[in-house]
Amino acid sequence: LGSFDEEAHSSGPRSAATVAALEALDGLLGRLRAAAERSGGGVARFALVSDHGFAAAKTEVSLNAVLRQAGLQKDPRAALAYAWGAGGVAAIQLRDPKDGETSRAVERALKALQAFPEAPVLRIETGAEARSQGFPRAAFVVYLRPGFVEGGDADGPVLRPATVRGAHGYDSALAPMDAVLVLAGPGVPEGKDLGRVDMRDVAPTLARLLGTALPSAEGRDLLAVPAEATTPSELT
Repeated sequence: LGSFDEEAHSSGPRSAATVAALEALDGLLGRLRAAAERSGGGVARFALVSDHGFAAAKTEVSLNAVLRQAGLQKDPRAALAYAWGAGGVAAIQLRDPKDGETSRAVERALKALQAFPEAPVLRIETGAEARSQGFPRAAFVVYLRPGFVEGGDADGPVLRPATVRGAHGYDSALAPMDAVLVLAGPGVPEGKDLGRVDMRDVAPTLARLLGTALPSAEGRDLLAVPAEATTPSELT
């Protein structure tokens, strides 16, 4: 079931090979659902979810090359600043978080990258804003624009053709990063459009379908019936 992700990285999210992988998965999911319904006496609840979307990638950006050129990685064993990349995002950590001189040097280097004519950088976060995004030790978090992917190689050029054709990890507000959620089975209203939902809503929704609850969950039950709803037409 991981073949779609692998192929989208390798040949791009909309390549013929990726579409073929998706069609093959569709057939496998049909077999899984049929088997579940047989073993469950015709009663089975099916949830199709993904953890991220995909964007095409053309250019690799090496933030470590940027830091090396700024003189912050003269000694590979004791770099003053280092970038940890994950597709369309990278967290930059300082060897000494209290080193103001290094922090200012990193900021200058990132702003120079942000001014590149190719415009690889979407935005840069610092301080508490950066740490709130899941990077507790990051001094800077750099979000790339779709089309660019973080490379990590400090010895090469800053920009070069990407070795992958698809990537994720970009700003979650970007439409290509949207994941999928499809529900089917008893308790799921036919034809209901859930719209754009928060990923944290998935667990409490599935919990209720399984006859239990997650009272301390941050999300909400997407299929909860409003108290004022009395007819099927009001549930759509």
